[in-house]
Amino acid sequence: MTGIFFEVSRLVDGMQTQKNLVEVALMLGILSSVALTVILFVQLGYKTFFNDQSQLIIDD
Repeated sequence: MTGIFFEVSRLVDGMQTQKNLVEVALMLGILSSVALTVILFVQLGYKTFFNDQSQLIIDD
């Protein structure tokens, strides 16, 4: 009887480990996509959002 319990608990531990690995992989994927977005924004897109006032065309 204890052998069956050991096998079931080992199976549950394996499933828990796999679930934890999936969660870690998802977190790493989300963090890397956020980091990539920030890097691209800083390198390419910040000028669009933060123009100098001298660059604005004001019609009098």
